[in-house]
Amino acid sequence: MSEPPLTADGTPLDPCGCCQTPALEGTVANRPGLPALRYRVGTYAIFLRRMLARLPLQAIPTGENEGLRPLQGLTTRPSDDPAIALLDAWATVGDVLTFYQERITNEGFLGTASERRSLLELARAIGYELSPGVAASTYLSFTVEEPVIVPSAAVPPERRAFQGGPGSAAPTLAIVPAGAQVQSIPGPGESAQTFETSAELEARVEWNALRPRLTRPQPLDPGARSVWVEGIVNDLRAGGRLLFITRDAENQVLATPKQVVAVTPEDALGRTRLDLAEARTTPTFVPPVRSGLTFERPTLSAANLSAAAAGRLVLNRSWRESDLSAFLGIQRWDVRALHTFARTLRQQRASLAPASFDLEPPEPGLFALTVKSSPFGHNAPRYKSLPANQRKGGTDVVYPEDWDQDPPSIAQDSTRTEYRRPTSMGGTADDAHFFFERVVPEVLPGGWVLLEGGGTPKVVRVAEVKEASLADFALSGRATGVLAENHDGTDLQDSALAGFKLRSTTLHAGSRPLALAPLPIEEDIGEGTAEAGQLTLDGLVLGLPSGRPVALTGERADLPGVIESEVVAISEVIHSEGFTTLVFASGLKQRYLRRTVTLNANVVAATHGESVTEVLGSGSGAVPNPRFTLKKPPLTYVSADAPSGAASTLEVRVNDLLWEEVPSLYGLAPQERGYTIRIDDEARASVIFGDGRQGARPPTGIENVVARYRSGIGLQGEVEVGALSLLLHRPLGIREVTNPVPATGAADPETLTDARDSAPRTVRTLERIVSLQDYTDFARGFAGIGKAEAVVLWTGRDRLVSLTIASASGEPVTETSRLYGNLVAGIQAARAPLEAFRVSSFQPVFFNLEASVRIERAYLPEKVLAAVEAALREAFSFARRRFGQAVTAAEAVAVIHSVEGVVAVDLDALHLATEAGTGTGSLSTLLPARGARWEAGEVALAELLLLNPAGIELTEMQS
Repeated sequence: MSEPPLTADGTPLDPCGCCQTPALEGTVANRPGLPALRYRVGTYAIFLRRMLARLPLQAIPTGENEGLRPLQGLTTRPSDDPAIALLDAWATVGDVLTFYQERITNEGFLGTASERRSLLELARAIGYELSPGVAASTYLSFTVEEPVIVPSAAVPPERRAFQGGPGSAAPTLAIVPAGAQVQSIPGPGESAQTFETSAELEARVEWNALRPRLTRPQPLDPGARSVWVEGIVNDLRAGGRLLFITRDAENQVLATPKQVVAVTPEDALGRTRLDLAEARTTPTFVPPVRSGLTFERPTLSAANLSAAAAGRLVLNRSWRESDLSAFLGIQRWDVRALHTFARTLRQQRASLAPASFDLEPPEPGLFALTVKSSPFGHNAPRYKSLPANQRKGGTDVVYPEDWDQDPPSIAQDSTRTEYRRPTSMGGTADDAHFFFERVVPEVLPGGWVLLEGGGTPKVVRVAEVKEASLADFALSGRATGVLAENHDGTDLQDSALAGFKLRSTTLHAGSRPLALAPLPIEEDIGEGTAEAGQLTLDGLVLGLPSGRPVALTGERADLPGVIESEVVAISEVIHSEGFTTLVFASGLKQRYLRRTVTLNANVVAATHGESVTEVLGSGSGAVPNPRFTLKKPPLTYVSADAPSGAASTLEVRVNDLLWEEVPSLYGLAPQERGYTIRIDDEARASVIFGDGRQGARPPTGIENVVARYRSGIGLQGEVEVGALSLLLHRPLGIREVTNPVPATGAADPETLTDARDSAPRTVRTLERIVSLQDYTDFARGFAGIGKAEAVVLWTGRDRLVSLTIASASGEPVTETSRLYGNLVAGIQAARAPLEAFRVSSFQPVFFNLEASVRIERAYLPEKVLAAVEAALREAFSFARRRFGQAVTAAEAVAVIHSVEGVVAVDLDALHLATEAGTGTGSLSTLLPARGARWEAGEVALAELLLLNPAGIELTEMQS
């Protein structure tokens, strides 16, 4: 056993430690960038150790015993000693005080504060209020009921909001008031959300489901690939013949036969498609171009409404909607009658009426040749099979000419004599140019016959039809004969038929006129088409105002079976040739199959939040800065073009007088009616009035302080397409409602992390935009925007500031959304006027990842793999990535290695989700992402490279 240490005089040291030299305490220092400050001068252990160390050193400062150390002999150290217990108590006090001192110190700095109240008060010191969030916005499309027709006199005035019926010149309509409430049908784990319309809507039944123009007048074009005819054609099959009668530039009649290769009845449309051989591509539809139109102006000259006047003054001309509305108002024309005239005119233009059989100069037309036959004598027995005495050289020659060795033409009998003989040569009334093999009742005067088999086909027109009993070519029977003329009406010479021989000629007759159906327009609608920025409707649609949003719904051309909607605003309405063209403020973002597209023009903007009216309390002129708390939080803020990006929905009235919300009471005159809003940590909003020196006090009264506001905010309002369908109060005439696009643009109340970034930006921008960074800072501080980045692009002529944005929920921001419009307006008001800028959303791009992970034996593999997946999702999430930021294999491996329990990683695949499969070549060391750039005369969207939630495959690596 070792001996205890000795003092200088040789006495053993007390094991209590009272004589040991105290350890030196370290100084308190903080390097930059720490998440929390070290500010405590000591802890319980440090304080106790210091006091114990100073006991023998404590000297009497004054008096006769000055300099003496009375506690030097106190060598006891057990905690149950009263003196030591007293020191222990004071060490505890010091520990508690320094703990809270450190916390208070941390709460005094923006970067280290952890309490929302601390950040709120720090931000208020520089005039910044934590964002209360912003409500989601969307569009609601209403469907109007088909009206019950009643006499106008029977409808009381108070119920005439839903108009219609005989004698009424106004279109059938219903009025949806501003503030109409529509509630969502919640899914599992969700709560119902209430939205309210932002403006009054005039909805009309004819605007429920507008269709794009689906047909155009079909030209009589012999070179077409297909023709569509009215009705269902049952007497024409594949291999049959069609005959086009047209005129050339010199008005000469042309007859063009075509072979039918397919007959397709389209029962639903009441027409038949006939596909033709040797055809060229059908020309595409070209919508009207505004620059090529001359628009009419309304005149004061009176005109009575008639079909002729409607066609001359309206339907055959081009009008802007505003001018046409003025013209119709001046003339007091019945709009419904004008619609009827327009429909009739379109039908007349769409179809070519069947041509007649009169023997006037033939008019252009289309004919089906329904009878296929042969000339009389085509089935005669072989000449050499006849009895020898009847043939040439015989004793009783009946058939002197061999019709096999040198076949006669269809215009000749067996003796090579033409059927049609002049009277001087013995001609009779039964003469004809040629005869069919049988009686063909379908052959009529004025009809057409196609002759094939003599080289170039020939078309003749039937002038007369004769039936005769023939006995020739060793055959006998009754047959139909035809006296014909050329297709252009000139005389038909027998020599023109010389090339059409008896056995090789086919006759197509029984011509039946066909009415051309309107030609279907098959071109897609939307992005990359001629109708991306405008759309021609299938008729005349009156009354649509500029600025009205419309919801376009249809099947995606690039995703078969996927039905999608988007909302665009009308910038101009044009009426031309009986059709209405809508010009959009922004182009369509998707491409749709034309036949599936419908438009609903009964659309109005709506925002999340339910209106509340409540009495806040009673005013008292004796109380300075009275405070009233709203009873139904959270207070709704809607997107606005203010620098903050949001505006309160609160209206406060005192004695029925409206008071104004101000950011601060400071600077208000004593009689100025103003109030501020303060929101606490529980999202409760309080209204604070002035004290009589800075802002007026509310006057004394009983329950005279009344508030009207809306309740509801945040990402919970971002409901899916079709979720809003429950009308809480159904306006008269409205059948149903839905949201064709999802609700977007919402943001939750600002988090502590966001506030640390946002508060300093306000003093950097000071609500103005000068530098490039100001664009980014302004957008990031705008309520509803979750990510923003500004870059300068060169357009080839000048500089352009391109600002890329994403919503707070991580979704692209559409140009028709309220959030986008308010952001652009806010930037416009704050920026330098000479700087060109453009705001664009982003293009999400996803990548897949596969990896094998070796896990330490002490850990559960399933938990480690789950932690790895969570780490990957977090590292490559929307919140952590930048626009145009690439992903590297090294970065992915580092994220996996950062998870506790991971020993080794083998990255098997890293590739874009659009690339097929895995295996060789699927492991990329770098996945690039492109930023905003100038391409083909426009800004190409910046890419945001994110991990595909369904593209993560992790396996345990076996030893």
